[in-house]
Amino acid sequence: MDLGFQPVPELGQPALTRSGSWDLLDWPIWDSVSIATAGTTVLNFFTVPIGGTKTALDTNLKAAGQIPNGSLYDVNAIGFGLRNSAATPIVSDEFREIIYTGWLEFLIENQTWFEAPLSKLPFGGGDWGAFGSMTVAAGNVSQTNGLPAYDAMYKLKRAIRIAKNVSFAARINWPTAPTPAVAIFGVVVLHGIAWRAGK
Repeated sequence: MDLGFQPVPELGQPALTRSGSWDLLDWPIWDSVSIATAGTTVLNFFTVPIGGTKTALDTNLKAAGQIPNGSLYDVNAIGFGLRNSAATPIVSDEFREIIYTGWLEFLIENQTWFEAPLSKLPFGGGDWGAFGSMTVAAGNVSQTNGLPAYDAMYKLKRAIRIAKNVSFAARINWPTAPTPAVAIFGVVVLHGIAWRAGK
């Protein structure tokens, strides 16, 4: 049975265990949305599935706002990061404007189940060392939201369960629209356990 998510290429196939008639998989879900140069005060995530305008780099969700039919998903951690649509690194002031003035809401069936400032949601990945501090041009440096380590993510004290046949989404809000010089992609990553009905 196809779970409906694409595996992370760097990690290969996810770990698999069995609980009764369920397969339990350690499986992240991610989605990317462009922060346009024209500016916007709201970004909605997990509303457009893979295919068409989105590749596996952008998302691994196969149905808009839904986990695959017959599955459950327990969200254990949430992270937010940025990636460029061009070769030029993100300008430091733009990075700070996006991270320090925005906040994220996680919704199930249009009801908010979690919210936090973006600065409290480290991404758990990205470049570091020489690349993390290298000045490419005046004001341009490579940036990460927090340390680029798997454990450096916001871990929920109690998992949020996405049940079968319910909708979920993440929404980012800013009081004033950030206006980056080039389009930047915001990336929301959910880390958790996917429950797949066993064969």
